Amino acid sequence: MITKTKKAHQHLEVIRRLEAQNYIFTQDPKIITEAVKLENGTAFDKLFIRAQKIDSDARIMQILSDTQHGILSVIRLIYLLYFIFALIGVASLLGTQAINFFYLMVALLGWHTLSLVWWLISLAFSHRPSMLSSVVEHIALKNKLIEKLSACDKNIQKVYFSVLNDTIKPIKRWQIASILHGAWLFGLMGSILGMLGLFLFKSYSFHWESTLLTEHHFDRLITIIGYIPSQLGIVLPSASSQTPAQFAILAMTSVIIYAILPRLAAYLYSRIKARQQFRIDTKAPYYANLMNFYRQTIINADDYQSPKPTTIAPIVLSNRLVIAALEKPYYHHPIPINAIKDFGVIDTHAQIKMLLADALHLSAQIYLIINTDTVPDRGIVRKVERLASHQFGIIAMLVGEQIHDDAWKVVLNERRIPIFHH
Repeated sequence: MITKTKKAHQHLEVIRRLEAQNYIFTQDPKIITEAVKLENGTAFDKLFIRAQKIDSDARIMQILSDTQHGILSVIRLIYLLYFIFALIGVASLLGTQAINFFYLMVALLGWHTLSLVWWLISLAFSHRPSMLSSVVEHIALKNKLIEKLSACDKNIQKVYFSVLNDTIKPIKRWQIASILHGAWLFGLMGSILGMLGLFLFKSYSFHWESTLLTEHHFDRLITIIGYIPSQLGIVLPSASSQTPAQFAILAMTSVIIYAILPRLAAYLYSRIKARQQFRIDTKAPYYANLMNFYRQTIINADDYQSPKPTTIAPIVLSNRLVIAALEKPYYHHPIPINAIKDFGVIDTHAQIKMLLADALHLSAQIYLIINTDTVPDRGIVRKVERLASHQFGIIAMLVGEQIHDDAWKVVLNERRIPIFHH
């Protein structure tokens, strides 16, 4: 049973686009298409079976996994940098023992609040990406950096990136937003941890300085900032009565309430909006044609047997034969013929050339032994096609455990090479 996951659908789409580019796969898609017709399952199931067989060594799927891992690694790197920069920033803000409380609050919450408000406002208008979001998209979702860092097939990788871009196009806005909010969360957590570490192991004094504001203004601002913390039992400092610990606790509580919690809510909302399930379009001509082809299989409900390819070329066995085995030896399989010459195993270009030359000189038909344990990939099929051009003809005999017996029958029938059944 094929698990039709999001990655399986993307894998199928990548193979479709590679086929459109005439990409040379390990297995010939045409041969696999015919062979998969004999598999069990619905026409839709056979699309995925076909993709798996074309990617028989799972090389394409591995590149998809590696590329996805590379993208996630870059995103994690962005989060880590935000965390480190926040730690460094807090260490700079708390570099002196005398701290201006309001300056600290503005530094910790100011830019964060402005960016969050701007994001909320942008939700009501046509999205125009900010410079920061454009940078994040280029780093995290574009392929240039990943291409440089990876050593996989660039062609397959580029096709996969084109599939990814099409996948996230409807929700790219939310994808970028979730990355930005996640980065902000890591930065804010870095700020909290930095403050906690410094407040635990260093002694600070807090004060307020202003040319225009009075103590009354100070108390009023503290009341506004500390309204929600006070509801949670936090004791607020005042101009006349305060301790450094009260300021430290209020500063950390304010970052949690006014920064981390709203940013977490924005992150979760963006993640929910960014959820999507990529599915292939079965109405597209490529998939529709394949599914129509697989629906042509006739099933006898009373006595069903898997349809087998039949030999379409007549068997005309010459009295002058030369025998050869393709790629694998055929010992353990007695050959019921008398041959003029036995060439043994042929594999290389030179061996095939010699076989054709000698068979032509002897005016002999080629009796080709094919071990069906061998996969009929593009390379071996080309060898068969070259032998099939022999002037005095060629006859094939299939031996082995019949692992790829049906696929070989399809290959030989398409090239009108008769199959001798011993």
